[in-house]
Amino acid sequence: MRGLTAKEWRAWWTITVALPLAVYATQLALLCIRFAQLPNYCVSYNWPENIVRIIRSTPSLRDIVRIASDEWLFEVGRQSTIYGLTVSEWRLAIEPAKVLLLVLASAVAATNWVLARRGIACSTRRTAQALTASGTVIASITAVTISWVACCGVPSWVTGLTILGLSYSTALVLQPFGGMLELCGFVILAGGTVLLTMVKSRAAQRWRSVAPGQQ
Repeated sequence: MRGLTAKEWRAWWTITVALPLAVYATQLALLCIRFAQLPNYCVSYNWPENIVRIIRSTPSLRDIVRIASDEWLFEVGRQSTIYGLTVSEWRLAIEPAKVLLLVLASAVAATNWVLARRGIACSTRRTAQALTASGTVIASITAVTISWVACCGVPSWVTGLTILGLSYSTALVLQPFGGMLELCGFVILAGGTVLLTMVKSRAAQRWRSVAPGQQ
């Protein structure tokens, strides 16, 4: 990332920030459209205090990481008026751990975009763009943090697929593969970065070997 122009840095920061915001805005819009309802409540949580409490009360480091990664910072959704605003019909939760992973994926995607704009051949650029797009989509799917009362107990990314129309039984079959999909998304993103870096490195080496003869 050294040697970037001011314009490239602006593009990099814009993509890194805009992609996570777009993912969460899309999730909320999907819920509102799917259920034809607007949110009627929002709640914020003292995330730092909750994390400290988890660390103090959990002896196992593995359990600390697992529990803390699911801790919420903010929640917005729709509560049922039938039961006196006690049951959430659907909701979107902001989990800092998921936000961090999504920002990381967006940063890699932004890096690939900037590298692809620097005199890369069209065929290589298309390949890198395909890797970046597919990797970003996969990583974004596993970062979904929505819940639906009809899918109680199912991980949020699977709930998202169910809301989109996937059958509940199929969603349950996919449930154990969330971590694998997340890893695959980052591997594909990294593949695009490696491809672009190798192409730029080879181009620089060819230029250094040709330049002295041109002098």
